[in-house]
Amino acid sequence: MKYRGCKIAVIMGIVLLCGLMVLPITHAGGIAVQFADVVLGNLQPGGVYNLRTLRGLTYTVQTNYEGTRDFEVVVRAPRPEELEEGYEPIPESSWLRVVPNTFRLAHRENMQCTLIISIPEDEEYRNRHFQVMLLATVKPDPFARGVSLVSQVLSRLRFSIGTESPEILEASEKRKKFLTLNFRLEPDSVYIRNVELGKPIRLGEKGVPALKVVNLGPESVVLQIKSIPYEKRFSIVSGYEPTPNPHFLKCKKDVIKIKSNRIRNVPLILEIPDEAEYRGKQYAFVVKAELKDTEVPLEIYSRVYVETKE
Repeated sequence: MKYRGCKIAVIMGIVLLCGLMVLPITHAGGIAVQFADVVLGNLQPGGVYNLRTLRGLTYTVQTNYEGTRDFEVVVRAPRPEELEEGYEPIPESSWLRVVPNTFRLAHRENMQCTLIISIPEDEEYRNRHFQVMLLATVKPDPFARGVSLVSQVLSRLRFSIGTESPEILEASEKRKKFLTLNFRLEPDSVYIRNVELGKPIRLGEKGVPALKVVNLGPESVVLQIKSIPYEKRFSIVSGYEPTPNPHFLKCKKDVIKIKSNRIRNVPLILEIPDEAEYRGKQYAFVVKAELKDTEVPLEIYSRVYVETKE
C-alpha cells in the first residue's frame, strides 16, 4: 500500500508561533503526554498515513518519575461515554500503530512516538467517521511493595474515510443554509394611534396593525424578537421621540419559528403605564429580530410608532 495525502485539521490546543507547532500537555501523576486533538478528513480505503510525515505530528510521552520506568501506549476503541457525536468506534485497533509502543524512560526523558493509520482496502468504510483512543500508561514497578497506583493519560484521534469530518460537514451545511436565507420584517414601520394608557394592546388584533415576519427562503428560521433601546444609528420619523422604556413593547414569546414560504404575525404586546408623563406623547420603538442557531450573527430591524391619548 502507498502512502497517500489527506486533509488534516488540528482543532484544539495548537499554537502556531514563528512556524513552530506547540502542542498541549496532559498530565497524570508522573506521566505526561504531548498531543493535539486531531481530526483527519478524506482518508481513502487502502491508504497508509504517517502523522509525522504528513504534518510533523508526534505522540510524545514524558516522565517525571524518579529512576527508570517502563511505559506502554495502548490503542483501543472508545467506550460509549468517550465517543464524540457523529463518530463510531474504530473496527480494529490494528488500524492505528504506535511506533514504538513500549519503551523505557529515565527521569525527565521523553519518547516521540510515530502514529501510523492503515485503512483496509474495502469500500464499506467509505463515507464513515471513526474514533480511536490512545492510552499511555506506566507499567507497575515489579519491586514496589504493597498496592501501587498506575498513572494513565487518555487521548483521542478522529478520522473520516472518503469524506470530510462531521465538524467540517456540519459547518459547510450551515454556510449553505445561511446563503439561502431570505426573510424580512414587514412593514418597515408600524403606526398605532390613539393608544389608551394602562391597557395591553396586542398588535394584529382588533384592528391594530401587525408586524409580520416574511420567510421566503427554503428553510425554517428561528428568530429572537424584542424591543431594544434606541441608538443614534436608528433613524426615526420627525416628531417622534425614542420610547423612555423599550419594555413597554414586548414579544409574547422569546423565540419564534417561521417555516419556509410563510408569513407570521409577531406576537407583540404594547402596554404603557397610565401616568401623566406618558399622555399625549409620540414614541418610537425599535424592534430587533435576531437569527438564532447560526455562527454568523444576523439582525434585522423595524420600527413601531405610537401616539398616546391625552
